[in-house]
Amino acid sequence: MPQLEQLIAYRGVVTLEKAQWDNIAGMTVVFSLEQRPHELTTANPFKKFTKMRKGRVGTRFSVIMVLAEDDSVIVYDDEMMLKGWTDGTNGWKVTFWINAADGDNALHPFMEYDKGQMFGLAAVELDDDNEVINQEKREKLEKPRKRGGNLSNYAALLCRTPEFHQWLKQTNRAPMGSDPEQSAKQWMCATLNIKSRAELDTEEDVADGFHNLIREPYSKWYHDNHG
Repeated sequence: MPQLEQLIAYRGVVTLEKAQWDNIAGMTVVFSLEQRPHELTTANPFKKFTKMRKGRVGTRFSVIMVLAEDDSVIVYDDEMMLKGWTDGTNGWKVTFWINAADGDNALHPFMEYDKGQMFGLAAVELDDDNEVINQEKREKLEKPRKRGGNLSNYAALLCRTPEFHQWLKQTNRAPMGSDPEQSAKQWMCATLNIKSRAELDTEEDVADGFHNLIREPYSKWYHDNHG
């Protein structure tokens, strides 16, 4: 089961800048975000959510907010949708659409607070099925694929190794055709259910399968037979 820290999309102190409600935009709220000294030259943390959607806004979050001075007072506990963000010399800001759960009878939850009011905010991201997205797992999967990564390089080396060919044949894992390297590669991809060995560098489950199904059994066989 994922740890809470893996699910948190954003957590920090925010300051109310503006709360609005009109017939066109609906309920919106603008916050400035706390920036710690080491973050002064980094990008707005909500930038990554529009980047993931190819520049589009609309990411949905389940949000809980409390008063900064008294975290026992829950101000908001519902969904918000990302409307926009800015960063620059004036710091980070983020704008949300607010879920109007009670329709026309809803009250804007931030209208009663003055500009400058500070809140503690914690948000998790929701997918289209209202499931919480594991941020840590997705960031690993969405890292750009590196050409010639360490594990894929090692896998390619194995496929060229005569002892590896011998292991496959001797243990009846795969027959060696006229091109042993190609036979080894095809067996490896089929065993791991992948199209390319490059997936070893980007998919955690594939890397685990490689270690459990290939690397460890082969290493044990090699040491047993070659000392």
